[in-house]
Amino acid sequence: MPNKNNESSMKIIFSHGKESGPKATKITAMQTVASELNIETESLDYRGLETVETRVEKLLEYIEQECRDEKIVLVGSSMGAYVSLVASQKLKNVIGLFLLAPAVHFPGYEVEGMSFENLPTSIIHGWNDEIIPVEKAIQFAQEYQLAIQLVADDHRLSESIPLINEQFRSFLNSLKTL
Repeated sequence: MPNKNNESSMKIIFSHGKESGPKATKITAMQTVASELNIETESLDYRGLETVETRVEKLLEYIEQECRDEKIVLVGSSMGAYVSLVASQKLKNVIGLFLLAPAVHFPGYEVEGMSFENLPTSIIHGWNDEIIPVEKAIQFAQEYQLAIQLVADDHRLSESIPLINEQFRSFLNSLKTL
């Protein structure tokens, strides 16, 4: 919702992973950070939507209907990170991407031809990720010269929530001037 100064407000939209849900531990923790910064959030529920394409469609429809005049920060984990990536390429009001263990460089999760010019993007990935090998995230970050932080954790990143929150707070604060 636009603020009283006629400026666009910032809104965060979370996209959970394939086996997760809208109230997942990492999302709930990051929502607390956003709340402390007085930033509105929405965590979409993709359960029952098995394909990336249907999840991207749901995200795009939500933004078109609910957030057309807002500055959007897309936050995603695993499959949700890929959904956020794809959506970011189709929207003009996305001002930031915060990606956790992004599903990239798999069949059906292609990233060729994406553009991140003027789109602040941060990636956190676990060295011990058993689902998405760390090499895929490093390759993606290197291809597009994106910030990546590697942590001693697995795919769920559950041991890294304090660090994720710290990085998320810093990332959001850096976007407030946009």
